[in-house]
Amino acid sequence: MCNTQSHYAITKDIIAKLLLNCPKLVSVGCCNSLDAFQYIRETQDDLPTPFRLRRCYWGLKYSDFIPPQNTPEFESYQPQFSRMVKTASSMCSSLEELVIDVYDNNCVQHLVKLKNLTVLSISYEDPYDDNYQPAFVSLLREIGSQLKHLSVSAQSPIPLDIICDRCSNLVTLRLLGEVAVSNYGKKWKNLPVLKSFCVYEIQNENLQLLFQTCPNMKEIFIGSAKGISDEFMDILLKQGAFPKLEVVSVEECSLTENGILKFMSGVPTLRKVSFEKSSWCIRKPKDVIEIWIEAFEKNVEVDERLYKKEYFRVKTHPCVF
Repeated sequence: MCNTQSHYAITKDIIAKLLLNCPKLVSVGCCNSLDAFQYIRETQDDLPTPFRLRRCYWGLKYSDFIPPQNTPEFESYQPQFSRMVKTASSMCSSLEELVIDVYDNNCVQHLVKLKNLTVLSISYEDPYDDNYQPAFVSLLREIGSQLKHLSVSAQSPIPLDIICDRCSNLVTLRLLGEVAVSNYGKKWKNLPVLKSFCVYEIQNENLQLLFQTCPNMKEIFIGSAKGISDEFMDILLKQGAFPKLEVVSVEECSLTENGILKFMSGVPTLRKVSFEKSSWCIRKPKDVIEIWIEAFEKNVEVDERLYKKEYFRVKTHPCVF
């Protein structure tokens, strides 16, 4: 099922019927099922045993409401949110994968019940709430070590060092928002199994610390990295920051043509690459790389749509989830 264009009230009874009549379901697709669980609790005299769902989407995007804050649904939805998450968490104890749009920070405490959760995509949807970190950090303290794939989207800074400290078994990490470090003086814990990192924007010092922390990084997807210059790339190459790097997608950077070629030559493990735009390149980065590949007969693929293959973009696509 896909509920990307419907208000939650339209489908809650349909989803509830599916859940009640098909107890072995592992997913109801890309539709908000929170209010369906609440509906079941309120309408069923005999509550079923915990559902076998392995994958859920909870919450609604602000864009689902037109206009966002002037509908009765929205006005009633936000105050109920934490209660619905509590209900859903108790009825889905086997949940392994969760996409949640948070409207009330109080709801996060209930996610600690999900002892089988390994994939979490959490988005803080309220633009007026810039104090999400305490509840988020508390959640990671409880379940961080069990997470293998984590995506965080927030209006205010996302604490990269705390995530590294609490989530030592991450394989995939995606951060959509401003990346921050709460304590530069404290040594970060290594993320020995982190293979893929995606970030919208990141400062050089944080990127450098991340590579030092993640020796087995294979994939990196970066949106804006204007600080990545030839000089900074030289530092990373001299430090041996990319021993196993295979996939690189950078939308915007400040490398010259020589800087791009030095990177290509300095990372022999590369298999797929995309530098979409560089403010210091006269020619298109794609053309520069393709000429280099042909001249040196390198087995490297240039893919301008590489960013679409990032783990969470594939995993949470409405047609797949």
